Amino acid sequence: MNDRAPLQTAQPVAGGSPVVWVVDGQHWPRVYLRAELLERGFEAVGFVTIRRAMAALGHPLLGRPSVVVVELRGLGSGTREDLKDLARQGIPLVVLGGSVEVNQDWVVKMQWAAVIKRPVTIGAVADEVERLLSLGVDGKDRQDHAENGGISP
Repeated sequence: MNDRAPLQTAQPVAGGSPVVWVVDGQHWPRVYLRAELLERGFEAVGFVTIRRAMAALGHPLLGRPSVVVVELRGLGSGTREDLKDLARQGIPLVVLGGSVEVNQDWVVKMQWAAVIKRPVTIGAVADEVERLLSLGVDGKDRQDHAENGGISP
């Protein structure tokens, strides 16, 4: 018998918490960011790859996230096309990576809700997610925000 609580839908219902998906191939960074987001009152779901997150989009219990945070480090081959596919879904994407990852031509050319350069604390990443969601993600300061490297002044 399964005694786990059922999954909640990702679409926040009246008064529900926004849902943030975290994609990171490394277990502990993904766990720590999810824990921080949960502490701040968000629903947080983790995925090892972008493809697994894409497959979950069709899941009736998971629905669609409010925002997806993607760590570029270590995602491997196919990352560029997988991210483009995810971006086509109209879900705001926050990318996180070191200077090498975030300065690649294809990363610079894509439109992101935010780009966060490492080194950065988990708290700062959660602050950014919180700020974006408080703006409705499509806030008018999106361009200024992107010019600041994805971190609010």
